[in-house]
Amino acid sequence: MANHDSLEPSAHRLLLQALQHTLCTEFPMAKPRLFHRDYNKQDLFVRFAGCALAREELRARHRDGGKYPPILMIGLFSPARNTDHLSAGEQELAALLRWKGFAYLQLGFTSVELIVAAAKAIEGTKGPPPAEDILAGAGDVLRSLSGVRHWLESRQRNVRGSLRDFEAAVRGEQTLHESYLEPVIAISDEHRDMLNRLFELETAVMRMAPQVGGLEPVRTVLNQFEAEWREMEKDRAALRAEADQNKRAKRWEAIKNGLFRVCEAISGAIAAMRKLESELSARQEN
Repeated sequence: MANHDSLEPSAHRLLLQALQHTLCTEFPMAKPRLFHRDYNKQDLFVRFAGCALAREELRARHRDGGKYPPILMIGLFSPARNTDHLSAGEQELAALLRWKGFAYLQLGFTSVELIVAAAKAIEGTKGPPPAEDILAGAGDVLRSLSGVRHWLESRQRNVRGSLRDFEAAVRGEQTLHESYLEPVIAISDEHRDMLNRLFELETAVMRMAPQVGGLEPVRTVLNQFEAEWREMEKDRAALRAEADQNKRAKRWEAIKNGLFRVCEAISGAIAAMRKLESELSARQEN
C-alpha cells in the first residue's frame, strides 16, 4: 500500500511510469493508456479497480464524442478461462477483452511483448468501437430506467382514471363519451425508442445486476402489459361494432376487466424497475 504522507512513489507507481514512458517513446502519437488491474486512483490495491478505471476512461471519451484511446492493462494473474461463473470483476475484464483496442499483459512480460501488445491495441482502435456493455455504467442504466419508469407511472395514472370511469359506467352511474371507444396504442414510437435504448444495455445490466436477472424481469412484465393491452383493444373494437345493447353491456365489462389487468401489469413493471434501480444504486455506493 502506498504511503501518501511520503514523497516516495510506490513500486507499483514507478513500474507504471516506466512502462508508460516506454509506450510514449515507441508510440508518441497514439498515446496508449496504461492501468494495473488491481490498483485504484489512490494507488491502493483493490481487486479489479483498474478495470473500472479503464471503463471510466472509455465512457468519458464516449460522452465527449472523442477518439477511443488504446488501452493496456497489466496484472498478476491471467484472465479466467472458464467464463461460466465469473465474478463481477472478472466480467469487467472479459468485457474489455472483447474490444480489439484493449490488451492485457500478465506480469513477467518482456519489453517486446509490451510493444507488440500496444501495436495490436492501437490497430484495434481503428475498428469497431467498444461494445455498449463496456461503455454503459450503472449511472447510464439508472438514467434510462428512470425515464422508462416515469413514463409508465404516468401511463398508470391515465389507465387508472379510465378504469374508474369504466367501473362507473358498468354500475350505471356514468355514461361515457364515444371517445372512450377510440383505439389507443399501447406504446408510441417515441416510447418504443426509449425502451429500445434501455434494452440495448441488457448485457451491461446483466453483468451489473445478475442477482435480479438483469432486465429480463422488466422485459417479461412489459410483454405482459402489451399482451393485455392488445386483448383490451380487441374488446374495444368489438364494442364499437356491436349494435345489440345487451351484448354491449358485456363488452363494457370486458374492457373494464382488461384495464384492470393492464394496471396490474404496469404495476409489475414499475416494481421490477424499482428493484433493479435499488440494486444498481447499491452498486454505485460500493
